[in-house]
Amino acid sequence: MLLALAQAANAADDANAVASAVPAQLENAVAKIFSTVRSPDPFKPWGKAAPREITGSGVVIEGNRILTNWHVVAYASQIQVQTSQGGDKISATVVAGAPGIDLAVLKLDDESFFATRKPPARASALPEVKDAVFAYGYPTGGNTLSTTKGIVSRIEFVNYNYYTSGLRIQVDAAINPGNSGGPVFAGDKMIGLAFAAATNAQNISYIIPNAEIELFLQDIADGHYDGKPALFDSVQSLENPALRSYLKLDGSTHGMVV
Repeated sequence: MLLALAQAANAADDANAVASAVPAQLENAVAKIFSTVRSPDPFKPWGKAAPREITGSGVVIEGNRILTNWHVVAYASQIQVQTSQGGDKISATVVAGAPGIDLAVLKLDDESFFATRKPPARASALPEVKDAVFAYGYPTGGNTLSTTKGIVSRIEFVNYNYYTSGLRIQVDAAINPGNSGGPVFAGDKMIGLAFAAATNAQNISYIIPNAEIELFLQDIADGHYDGKPALFDSVQSLENPALRSYLKLDGSTHGMVV
């Protein structure tokens, strides 16, 4: 009996810790996005594929805008936004997009939406490995706002899409379809946007850090997205003895061949 009470108390403490980790007013900045998508049809380039409905998440940012993932709104013929409190869906349009780094900014037809929804503060520095994080969004399996907890597992510089490279944070918080574009918090500050999960592994999810988000927002400040510099070279490590021999390098040489 005492053990059961202790376990119940610990569970209550954990739940309170999760609830207090991100202030309630920040939850109000998370939005659900509905997109009606008509993608190009590679087999019939003169037409488009049948329309399909997808959902994602987004977060309020400065300038009365919504930040989300590009893949949530790409090729969308109609976009609508709704908050956790429900209510009417508000029509939105894409004002900037970066397919390479998977980011997009939306403007709403009715900006009174932002009267009671303020943008969360974004951390100016990368989190540390093992920092606790909370992913907010609207994943499949329900209609209300979802929260998942995890830690930062890795921070790496990797390839994204279309020869675009950048920083990426790996977390073990569950990220599922519908979470895309939702904010991830460490404490009371946003550290990035959820955008992907490994399909052939468990507890491996990825977020786009604020460093990449800030570069994107600075780029579109003039109304045009120029994009990130791209490298089209290839590299190979010098761990192969045959390659080192061919290049007349001894075993003490380490590095990459570009």
